[in-house]
Amino acid sequence: MCQNISLTTRALCAALAVATLSPLALAKDATMTFTTPSNRRPSTVKIGLDPYRDAQVIIPAGSTVEQKRNLIRDAIKAANPNLTVEDVGTTGLKIKDVHDDTNVTFDPGETGEASDKISCAAPTHGAIEFTGFFDPMDWNSQPAVFTAGIITDVGELTAEVSASELNFQTEGPIICQALFQRLAPQAPQYGADLLFVGDRLEVYFDPAYSITVGGVVFGSTSQSAGNSGSLSTGQATGYHAQVTGACPGTVDLHWSGANPGQQQGVVFALNTGSLVVPNGPCQGTQLGLGTNGIQLYATIGTGSGSGTISASVNQSACGGYVQLIALPSCATSNVARVP
Repeated sequence: MCQNISLTTRALCAALAVATLSPLALAKDATMTFTTPSNRRPSTVKIGLDPYRDAQVIIPAGSTVEQKRNLIRDAIKAANPNLTVEDVGTTGLKIKDVHDDTNVTFDPGETGEASDKISCAAPTHGAIEFTGFFDPMDWNSQPAVFTAGIITDVGELTAEVSASELNFQTEGPIICQALFQRLAPQAPQYGADLLFVGDRLEVYFDPAYSITVGGVVFGSTSQSAGNSGSLSTGQATGYHAQVTGACPGTVDLHWSGANPGQQQGVVFALNTGSLVVPNGPCQGTQLGLGTNGIQLYATIGTGSGSGTISASVNQSACGGYVQLIALPSCATSNVARVP
């Protein structure tokens, strides 16, 4: 059923009528991104993947960022042969389909990296740590720079502080306090709560602001170890929706965790919010969508409980949001963002 629809959603409705079902794993991907190491001697980096096996590898002096990424990728694969790890460009990697509540940690050791990142869709919380006393000079005999930040659907918020700005008092709590003072005033605008806890900054994500991505940014060009970042992936909801592809162009709507052999509604809006279904079989059900640009209500079969449909969409749909609602139970999925 498609009523009062634009050209954008006509194409989507047509695709809904000829949906092709395929299995979809209920899991998340975690992405790690690195910057060029500056270490002048071999240094060990450590990757924590609780509940999987941790990994570590030595980064030779003079390594490029791609060489470092490759070494880390191979170390994760060696420790966890059943995990799929893919390259992302020349500076990142993606760990595919990790379990709920996986805690991903990266300790860059003494590699002196300016800014590393860990991110995933809809994380619950993360942390940035500066433990111990840091050499105030970097590997090039310049004042070291310390970095912290957060990533959400709003964008990336980062702050830096140099050892010279700290009068070369580079203990962890002093570094964290300075970074907290620069980040805290704007963090709520990015959908995150930031706490200063001694030698670490704790980040708690508002799920409405980290639907497609949430993460932490951390770095230290100091010759000392002690800086690290971590992120908890949280749980993939039992009834899960995901939109992938290129917008404008062809996008795929995936679902999983639905009751097999039933119907589900697809709702699209340009913003998130707390829309209440005004009529129909699920009247009174609250969604995670707002009222801006509501332009589609269609019903499709859930198939075996998991599936995928493809649609051609134009620019006006890009950055919008989709949510599924099951019939007749009126259970709702997470809110998924159109790329």
